[in-house]
This record gives sequence, structure tokens and C-alpha cells, in this order.
Amino acid sequence: MKKANLLILILVFFVLCSCKIMGDEQKKKVSDRQPAVAGQFYPMEPEKLKAAIKMFLENAAPQRKEKPVAIIVPHAGYIYSGQIAADAFNQAKGYKYDVIIILGTNHTSGEFGKISCQGVTIISFN
Repeated sequence: MKKANLLILILVFFVLCSCKIMGDEQKKKVSDRQPAVAGQFYPMEPEKLKAAIKMFLENAAPQRKEKPVAIIVPHAGYIYSGQIAADAFNQAKGYKYDVIIILGTNHTSGEFGKISCQGVTIISFN
């Protein structure tokens, strides 16, 4: 087994073993919320946001020849990191992956100090 595949399997195992599965009562508390920083870190208007993302992707750094094993993408307002995020995602464009793991920070609940697993969203780069 390739070292990269083994690393991915170990990471997936760790994440799955560490997940806090929400019960029905907790799931009811989860709801959609209005964007908290629209107009500050990214455009407020949907059409302007789409245009900004399109521009970032059109100006993305050229794709390298090797399929990336992992990408690390900054998490900040588009005005600060939109282009570098597009550069990173462009490296994975067109490749198929069996597992995609997204790790992120909880910005909204200071008392929550555990790991939470949410539903999976499939993003198509094609």
C-alpha cells in the first residue's frame, strides 16, 4: 500500500473514532443561519460573489502534473485568501478522489471543544 493511502486511512480512522455523533435532540438545534459577514469578507450580492469566485478560478495557478495527495487551503475572507484558495483547488481539478476530509474551526460556539461529524457534501470540480 502506498504511504499516501496509508496516511489517508489512518487520518480517516482517527476522525471516525473521534467523531461526536449528534442525537436527535441536538440535530433539532442545528439550523440554517443568515451569513454573518457577507459584505465584509466576501461580496454580499450573490452575483458579485459568483463573479469573484469565477475570477479567482480563471486566474488560478497552473495545475501541476502530479495528482495532489492533500491540499491545505487557508480559511479567511476572500479578499485575503480567495486567490490562494483557488490556486489550491485548481491543483485537484479533474482528479477523482475516494475520500475527501475537510477540517475546520468552530467560530460560533466557544464552549464546544469536541469533534463533530456532519453530513457529507460532494463538490464537483468538472
